[in-house]
Amino acid sequence: MSQSRVAMAAMAVGVAHAAYEYAKAYALERKAFGVPIATKQAIAFMLAEMAIEIDATRLLVWEAAACLDRGEDALKERLPGS
Repeated sequence: MSQSRVAMAAMAVGVAHAAYEYAKAYALERKAFGVPIATKQAIAFMLAEMAIEIDATRLLVWEAAACLDRGEDALKERLPGS
């Protein structure tokens, strides 16, 4: 059960990363007022937030996979040092 959930989360990270790459490419290609919309602060902030969320989720998936590798339960929330 835990293994399939971690695998599904890993696939979701991959889909999110692909969506981010697509959005970034579109923002660099699409022009408004003669400049790419990626140069606009609001768009750049949205792309940066997407990248941060994807990286954070990737790290959570890695942590869950490491728990499975150690034979621990990957579904329960653990406190540091416990």
